Amino acid sequence: NEVIKQGQGRTDSDGLRVRTRNVLVVVEMALCMMLLIGAGLLMRTIWVLQNTDPGMDPHNVLTMSLPRPESPGRGNNAFMKQVLERLRALPGVESAAATTNIPLSGSDESTWGVQIEGLPPLPIGQLPDIATDVVTPGFFATLHIPLLRGRDFNDADTMDRPRVIIISEAMARRFWPGQDAIGKRLYVAWTEPEKPRQVIGVAGNTKERGLERTEQLEQMYVPDSQAPPSFAALDAMVRTVTPQTEIAAAATRVVHEIDRQQPVLDAQTLDQVIAASYAARKSNMFLLMAFAGLALLLAVAGIYGVLSYSVRQRMREIGIRLALGARIANVLWMVLSEGMRPAFLGIALGIAGALAMGRVLGTMLYGVRPADIPTFVAVAVLLAGVALLSCFVPAYRATRVQSLEVLRDE
Repeated sequence: NEVIKQGQGRTDSDGLRVRTRNVLVVVEMALCMMLLIGAGLLMRTIWVLQNTDPGMDPHNVLTMSLPRPESPGRGNNAFMKQVLERLRALPGVESAAATTNIPLSGSDESTWGVQIEGLPPLPIGQLPDIATDVVTPGFFATLHIPLLRGRDFNDADTMDRPRVIIISEAMARRFWPGQDAIGKRLYVAWTEPEKPRQVIGVAGNTKERGLERTEQLEQMYVPDSQAPPSFAALDAMVRTVTPQTEIAAAATRVVHEIDRQQPVLDAQTLDQVIAASYAARKSNMFLLMAFAGLALLLAVAGIYGVLSYSVRQRMREIGIRLALGARIANVLWMVLSEGMRPAFLGIALGIAGALAMGRVLGTMLYGVRPADIPTFVAVAVLLAGVALLSCFVPAYRATRVQSLEVLRDE
């Protein structure tokens, strides 16, 4: 033992440098662990969002916006009715409809204050605000939103007829619990407070105002032909059985045949619209993954460099140990344990850091807890495996030391 100590040739400054490098490795591993956990949690969030049922069928639906320069006025109804009739006649089109708000696009998320008939009247400022979309007949069929009770809108629902609405199941449960909402009436305070609107249908709940919404959306649908002039439905949706790219060109041509000056904007599939609704989370995920990848490379390089330097410094010691009867497995374990100690310490600190920033991560997550155990375990195992691989090459070199050459040098 005394001979081995004398043959190491180390100085206090050598030990200080090694400790400093080990500290840097611990910090790199901790930062890498935190970034990988953040990226992993966001990956799980994206997966949950992609598999969340929006309450409709977005597949094979083409959307496009048709803004009219003369927005106020009922002329828009006639224009959109003509467009929809021509679109429905296209080969490969199952149905077509228009709305003021393409689901999950955030284009026109209006809320209307309502007064329920039979309840004590409330001041306008205290009326419940209900998410409201102005839609044309065929809206529910185009999006495959189920009508649970009642009927859909039709061309007979005009301004000279009694006002009608369709509501979501969540709205029916809120205002008429345990009752059949069909036939119930309410008033829209700021548009036509003297004309009641009668419920003619109850539709299934949707997540068209956000996939991450945990509460069920209380929603009201108003027919375009009975909506205030400023609420003309100008976003068209077409359900197809052929590729949407082909229908997009044909739909644009149809619109321009009706009005050559009419712009056709944002022609894209509803799947693309939904994907864009959580694009910010996806960007954050890719950003964290990029930083985590860079941190991982630095951590691997740090572990490899520190351990390689340590093995070179201890060549005489390792050679003498082998000459005195140490097995290769003993030397391999000695070197690997030396390299993995800072790695495990960094992983532990990274886990603590990730738990500490749980509140920050929580604002970006959906359907996943900030302290998601499977994600933490998976990242820790991955990082430990990468660290072990980076330790293996220096450890293998240590087992290849030639004892006779080392002893001859001594």
